[in-house]
Amino acid sequence: MRLQIDILSWYWALCRYRHNAHLLRDLESAAQTYPEAIWPTRIATVLRALIHATNLARDNGKDAIDPSVRTKQLYLLRQGVKVGLSATLSDGNAPGENTARLLLEAFRDREAGILRFVDNLAIPATSDDAERGLRLSKIQQKISSRLTSTARTKDRHLNPSTRSSRHRQQTRYPAATHCHNNSAA
Repeated sequence: MRLQIDILSWYWALCRYRHNAHLLRDLESAAQTYPEAIWPTRIATVLRALIHATNLARDNGKDAIDPSVRTKQLYLLRQGVKVGLSATLSDGNAPGENTARLLLEAFRDREAGILRFVDNLAIPATSDDAERGLRLSKIQQKISSRLTSTARTKDRHLNPSTRSSRHRQQTRYPAATHCHNNSAA
């Protein structure tokens, strides 16, 4: 039973924290679970600052965010995680306490994966563009319970609205879409 819980918590943390919107939502939930605590809002503020710094650097054609901003924000993030871990010594029984603890453990144990967008500006900090590009296919799949054929799916992806979303994504994150472009060939 313990092995199953460990595997599920690893899977949950790995899959859930690939998108910063989920992180920010869970930090908001942690702030509601622990209303007297400062750490959830501190971590959320730092995460937003890192997202903002990467977007500014990318928009200005830089290869990396300002090193002093990176150092300061990572320090504040790690301190917030330490404070949160010390304040939530157990998984807790109240609603949201286990989720908050898993969130903090994910930040502690998987910081490099969660924050990979900080050091590699080709990786988008949020998944909005990618999700927008897949929206038409997912709607069709939900309506029909399947995609009709490969040819029809390709036609659907040539739709002007899908093409413009894909173009925005490829323009903004060329390295992140490179693998997708090669797999389509």
